[in-house]
Amino acid sequence: LSQTGFQALALRDRRLVGHRGAVDALGVRGKRGIVRAERLESLLRVPARRLEFPGALVQSFAQRVCDDGDLRQPLGRGIALRRSGRNDEAIADFDEVLKVNQKHASAFYQRGSVHLDRKDYGRAMADFDKAIGLDPRHASAFNGRGNVHFARKNYDRAIEAYSQAIKIDPKYAAAYYNRGLSRRNKDQIDKALVDLNESARLAPKDVATFYSLAQIHRTRRDFDRAIAHYG
Repeated sequence: LSQTGFQALALRDRRLVGHRGAVDALGVRGKRGIVRAERLESLLRVPARRLEFPGALVQSFAQRVCDDGDLRQPLGRGIALRRSGRNDEAIADFDEVLKVNQKHASAFYQRGSVHLDRKDYGRAMADFDKAIGLDPRHASAFNGRGNVHFARKNYDRAIEAYSQAIKIDPKYAAAYYNRGLSRRNKDQIDKALVDLNESARLAPKDVATFYSLAQIHRTRRDFDRAIAHYG
């Protein structure tokens, strides 16, 4: 199959088109990653070993043999494992993703979250920084960076990180909540209330937010508002 023939087939069948910018040799772009040779075989109805690609295409396929679809399974499994507390297995899955794609911002973020759960703040920060470097609009990674600073009681830098997350995603309830706690710990109570109230507005079923609001009002001896939030 000639390069021209393969290009025509790729244009006809978008299942063969690569990740954005990945198929420069073909001159086409798409949202999905390059399929494996076995997938090509099923689409073209000929054995993969008989496909005769130009050298540039062969190298491109070899370098990008695993597409985003292939990586969804270990990434999703890793997230589930982390949520169930099986951190070693979760990290193994995120490592698997990163072995294939060293520019997978979400995998760095998820692995950083596991390190944060383990209170391994140095590794957590390194992974969050890597995720942000790859995706400067990764709001969750900025929130994670803030969580590391919060754990280290560096509330000024935590507030900066949470503010960046909110700038990227103005509806990020958790970032408002976290920034509110940071401001509370700096005795910036009025600002803390603004953040916590916004978090409550965005996530009206989040019990932790209302509990934090109730604690502040109780400390201020505003018992009626405290009772309302506890309720």
